Amino acid sequence: MTGRWLVLGSHIPPGGGLGGMIRYTVEVTRALERRPDVEVHVHCRPETVPFLERELGIAADRLHPTATGRTVADSLVERLAIGRLGDRIDADVVLCTKQLVPRSGEAIRLLTVHDMLPFDRPGDFGPTKRMLLPTAYRRSIRDADVLACVSDATRRRLLSQLPEVADRAVVVPNAMTRSLTEAEPVPIPALDGRTFALMVGDRSRRKNAGFVVRLWPEVVRLVPDAHLALIGPPGWGRNEQLPELADLVAAGAASDLGLVSERALHWAYRAAAVTLCPSVLEGFGLPVVEALALGCPVLASPDPAQVEAAGGAATVIDLADRAGWVDAIAEHLRAGPGSPAREAQPIERSWDDVADELVAAVAAARVPRARPERPASQPTDG
Repeated sequence: MTGRWLVLGSHIPPGGGLGGMIRYTVEVTRALERRPDVEVHVHCRPETVPFLERELGIAADRLHPTATGRTVADSLVERLAIGRLGDRIDADVVLCTKQLVPRSGEAIRLLTVHDMLPFDRPGDFGPTKRMLLPTAYRRSIRDADVLACVSDATRRRLLSQLPEVADRAVVVPNAMTRSLTEAEPVPIPALDGRTFALMVGDRSRRKNAGFVVRLWPEVVRLVPDAHLALIGPPGWGRNEQLPELADLVAAGAASDLGLVSERALHWAYRAAAVTLCPSVLEGFGLPVVEALALGCPVLASPDPAQVEAAGGAATVIDLADRAGWVDAIAEHLRAGPGSPAREAQPIERSWDDVADELVAAVAAARVPRARPERPASQPTDG
């Protein structure tokens, strides 16, 4: 048996809403639970227990709820106290999918590095996280035994901040949830029959929805029936304010749809003329992968993670080239979703692959790594 894994999942909401780190945590936990050589335990909120039992099939005696109800309190528990829980259940591995690892404990601490936003874009966070998170994240990175980066781009960003952790940092790319590609598409009434461009993501400033919203009137001048569809939840932290969007919606040139079902999202990717990904910074770039997997062309910024995710299949345009974006969008809208150039990219990676590689990374961490000898002239500790 590979061992007993304790997954830190206090950020999973009662319904298991699948966005960002939550989607990652749920899917990796599900994949680990499928392995006969892993016994999965989860630290969670009390109200999330029914979801984890029902949807992931984890027995109640392997769920360890803690009632705090506040994000900062949950983080403090997982940083300062979870090591004791890991020792109590004799965990071999603690899987940390947010920015924090337990400060102590006997288990191997495996930290998923989704991005380096607390260092790269601190202004995107609210005041409390902006003050506390960078220091705690840096210490957690240094404390972790294994650092699983979701892309090579993220590993490079990690090592630009902490080059000393290079020997513990591996790349374990995300996967796409197959339920999206296998979902039976259901049309979205507000978009059905329209020629539209699609943008999928939350309203965090780095997603850069405002870039598209502000250039959309120029697209409409070229393609009068052009329609912009925005799908995604509210952002976390300090959201981008888009007063111009209300004017576009009122004029019938845009739809602000919020969260939609997987069946509706599948339909939207299939029906859109193009998916727009103007993000200024990503850790992985999931909308790029989803759009290409469902045969939708992609226009993307040159963010390294998005370029990596696209694998050469997206059209990359610099954000400084506003006219280039307008012309490219207009060209796709004129071609429409019936363009013969559309071809779905095969999905070659699953969450089982992610789980396999995480298990392999832990196994490698159990093998002592050779350390360079300290020069004789350098004093030793103590």
